[in-house]
Amino acid sequence: MKIITTHLSADFDAFASAVAAQHLFPGYRVLFPGSLEPTVRRFREEIPIPVDEIRMKELRRHRISQAVVLDTPDGLRLGEAWDLLNRDQCPIIRIDHHGDGDLPRGPEDTIRQVGSTSTLISELYQERALHPTPEIASLLLLGIYEDTGRLSFRETHPDDFRAAAWLLEQGGDLRWVRRWISRTLDPEQFQLLQDLIAGSEERVIASIPIVVSTVEIEAYPEEAAAAIHQWVEAFRLPVAVVLLVNAPTIRLIFRSRIDEIDVGAIAREMGGGGH
Repeated sequence: MKIITTHLSADFDAFASAVAAQHLFPGYRVLFPGSLEPTVRRFREEIPIPVDEIRMKELRRHRISQAVVLDTPDGLRLGEAWDLLNRDQCPIIRIDHHGDGDLPRGPEDTIRQVGSTSTLISELYQERALHPTPEIASLLLLGIYEDTGRLSFRETHPDDFRAAAWLLEQGGDLRWVRRWISRTLDPEQFQLLQDLIAGSEERVIASIPIVVSTVEIEAYPEEAAAAIHQWVEAFRLPVAVVLLVNAPTIRLIFRSRIDEIDVGAIAREMGGGGH
């Protein structure tokens, strides 16, 4: 069994990369090891995109002979899929725009710190003279625009713009971007934003102001990232730490707008990951 997989709670970048990668790796089946992000789930319910998918229940009965891992450097973010990959000791090809994690590097990997994994997938299509369908091109545009904040985040690379332009030439439709990459907050996200502001306190560590916000929640807000992003951007916070507390569980979310602090590395020390 050959599979393509990505991190838990797959966002549009992870989802688009996995679906598009099937054309780069014929015969591979896609495994989403956990639930998709809510917006991606709604997209999939409304717009059927063909995916040769395998469920975890079925995969457990097979031996994995080869795996393509997308959009994460960290095995733990693959959930049970990481256990199965270790069980079968199969070769792994990694396509990813993050830094180093605990996944080993190999000669067939495509790893570069651009704004999105969808950018790297688009480049592989061009290198192999493949042309995506308009639907796949539109899906990859969703991945690029989401992970780069509509081509505005600090991590955005010129190659992200080039990939987006090429996808538009292939028939990609920006109406999907307008429909699914939202700039507005829903009531739950707006309430979280207010709670983040109310729960904030500043600490100075090594002359760098670190803003920490502790918010007690009844259930984890699945689309918390948009509220946290608006909080960080509105107050121009250099480094932000969010503690979402639902005892006995605490979810930690880090954001950094400065090069001096790599919050992705800090998160990996705690079993997480990211940029």
